[in-house]
Amino acid sequence: MHQHDMRRPMFNRVLQQAQRMEDMMKRLGVDPGLAARQEQGRAFPRARTICLLCPSAGRCERRLVQAKDNPEPPDFCPITSFFASCHRQHTSLAHTEGPIDRDQSRWPAYGCIDAPG
Repeated sequence: MHQHDMRRPMFNRVLQQAQRMEDMMKRLGVDPGLAARQEQGRAFPRARTICLLCPSAGRCERRLVQAKDNPEPPDFCPITSFFASCHRQHTSLAHTEGPIDRDQSRWPAYGCIDAPG
C-alpha cells in the first residue's frame, strides 16, 4: 500500500464501498442505466450513501466472496428494494416494495440520511 493511501482512510473506504456496491449490482442483475434514472436520478445517490454508511460492509464483502453463485440479495442489505426496482428482469427480486427500503430499522444509524420521500 502506498504511503498516501494510509493517510486517506475515508477515501479508501469510499473506493472499496463503490466497488462492493458495483459487484453486488452485477451479482443481482441490476441494470445500471435504470438505477441511474430511478426517481429522476435521486435514488442512486441516496442508495450509494446508505451503502457507504452501512455497518454491514464486512458481511457484504464476505457474502460477495463466499456466495458467488447466489443471485439473491442479502437479507441484511438496507437497499435491497432499490436493487429490486432496477433489476433487469424483475424476477426473483420483484417481491420488495420500492426504490429504497422504507424500513428505517435496516438503515445505518447515522443522522445524515433522510427518509426517502
